[in-house]
Amino acid sequence: MIAIEEQEAELAERQARLRQIETTQREEHAVLQAEKDDLVRRLAELEEQRAGLRRRLRAADLDTYDHLRRQQGGTAVALLKRAPARPAAWTCPPPWPAPSSTARACTIAPSATGCCTAGD
Repeated sequence: MIAIEEQEAELAERQARLRQIETTQREEHAVLQAEKDDLVRRLAELEEQRAGLRRRLRAADLDTYDHLRRQQGGTAVALLKRAPARPAAWTCPPPWPAPSSTARACTIAPSATGCCTAGD
């Protein structure tokens, strides 16, 4: 009789633990679902913004951008038609040229080493 009572007590403990785990799982799932919904909404906003920006580009520039983007595996890039410059305060690895006090913008290409900047 004692063995049966011990097994019933153990069963009750395990069932309580299972309910606790299921509750925690449901709560975590709800948090993750809300995060997913936010990300899906943000992605839609960014896609809409990207489409608007693409409409503002000249067709030739857009073709060049799309070609370079495919070539770089999805990385947004820009073709530099002259040697880039960089602000004196920035530290960029080679092959980027020496600092320039006229540099005003930076384009970061994650697939490349470092950053390049465009002067005036």
